[in-house]
Amino acid sequence: MPDLKPRPLGTSRADAPVNWVIHKMGSALVGEFFTSGYYRDCLTMAERMAPHHRPALKAIHESKPESTLDVEGLIANLEDVSRWARDERLDGYHTVNTHVFITLWAAQEAGMENVAAEIVRTNRDAASTASAKFAPGRFSMADWPWQESTCIEIAQRLDGKAKDATANGGIDLAARLKTLFSWFGLGLEVPEAEARTYNEASMVRNVILHRYGALGQKDVESFPALLEWRDKVLPMNTERLRAYHAAVVAVYMSLARAVWASSYK
Repeated sequence: MPDLKPRPLGTSRADAPVNWVIHKMGSALVGEFFTSGYYRDCLTMAERMAPHHRPALKAIHESKPESTLDVEGLIANLEDVSRWARDERLDGYHTVNTHVFITLWAAQEAGMENVAAEIVRTNRDAASTASAKFAPGRFSMADWPWQESTCIEIAQRLDGKAKDATANGGIDLAARLKTLFSWFGLGLEVPEAEARTYNEASMVRNVILHRYGALGQKDVESFPALLEWRDKVLPMNTERLRAYHAAVVAVYMSLARAVWASSYK
């Protein structure tokens, strides 16, 4: 989840701008991992809350019958929350895991764009390479260094260019990222298993946002392991969330290692 208070980083944007973005993205991915655990811990406590607090609330009410405290209302609310927390546990924490998954994906998607944007903002050769992908004058080198908003726009548009330049780029997001960052001399090496899980996570993200989670025939054809959930909502249990998080981290680490091995600061 985007933090209202920026996390302290040990990397300076002024001294190492591209590494600063890498560091910032990694910090966000770690935060998302812990957030899911915090949610589950809170639900565990909420599930146990009603049985423990019901006797105490009744005792308070009996000792002070003149109190305006709506004890029955509080007990009803506690029992409702406890029941919801129990149902959430029995469903494998699907609801909260789905929320975490969406913010996890937002963190990595924004992070990938920000890395590309920071490269073209700070490196003239990379900027020239990016400029050449568009119609002459669209992003003129005469105007470089570009404003930050322009660099973000370029990064977003380069993703579309990379999709067109990658075989089956619409499904193979990992390959699309390899294409995009190869233009800047960065070789991403993502193991096949992690790349496939990453691509599955990308598809699931799109299905959640655009079809409220119900998988279609085309989705399960692309990822046969999900066949049993065709025309159903895919359960986002904790095991699945962790697998998707691990795949995102694998792609992130591939990019980070490529940046660290490059001349980009």
